Amino acid sequence: YSVRTRADYAFGDELRAMAQRDDGLTVITTLTREAASDSQLHYGRIDRPMLAQALERLAQARHVYICGMNAFVEHAAELVVALGVSPSTVRTEHYGG
Repeated sequence: YSVRTRADYAFGDELRAMAQRDDGLTVITTLTREAASDSQLHYGRIDRPMLAQALERLAQARHVYICGMNAFVEHAAELVVALGVSPSTVRTEHYGG
């Protein structure tokens, strides 16, 4: 989950609570415009090293959900597939120009 600031983190508390209750759900959040003071958050844009670290932590991703602007979604999907995620497990939703 990539957002600019903590204030932009829609349903953040709910997502964290769901992840704590469900062994099959992992939510990894990165802030792009605010330093992450919480050890559970990352700082910076989603890139190949961050995705590699996330995938290593997950062991095996059953599903990867990517949502956002067209260029972001295409780039993120290309990265996870290049990192070994099966394209059949990647779900995308994109919008904008």
